[in-house]
Amino acid sequence: MKAQSIPWMLNLFGVRIGIVHGLVLGIVILGFFAAVAPSQTPKPKTVLIVDDNPSMRQSVGFVFRFTLKWNIVEAGSVQQALAYPKKSKPDLIILDNDGIADNPGHTYVGRFNTKWPGVPVIIWSDSVTDDVAQQSGAQGRLPKNADDDTWIKLISELVK
Repeated sequence: MKAQSIPWMLNLFGVRIGIVHGLVLGIVILGFFAAVAPSQTPKPKTVLIVDDNPSMRQSVGFVFRFTLKWNIVEAGSVQQALAYPKKSKPDLIILDNDGIADNPGHTYVGRFNTKWPGVPVIIWSDSVTDDVAQQSGAQGRLPKNADDDTWIKLISELVK
């Protein structure tokens, strides 16, 4: 007499298992592949904003956080910014030129370039020309009154 198939049994690679066990096995297999599959969501970029004025840091951070979806790290001084861990390398540094130290901000660009080679530095100032910013080693300059579109255009040119 030929054995009949029992409806609550599955034939999996020639092995008969119960439906419940089959479902559990399927969930385990799917969970494994979900865990080892590379994430499709890119890691958000990080900007280090160096300015002595908290409201200015927050206004710049607003553009990055809500328009560009970047992570924000704020520093109220050059010393605080340089204390940021080297291994936590930012993708961009925005450096205020006035009031952040004994010297203008653009004189510290070299220290940022040494700590994080290849990370673009933008001088944020009305008192510095593009030439002075470039001579300091910065990759760009934005005036304090730059609109969001100007910020986004320069950032998209500097950070890929």
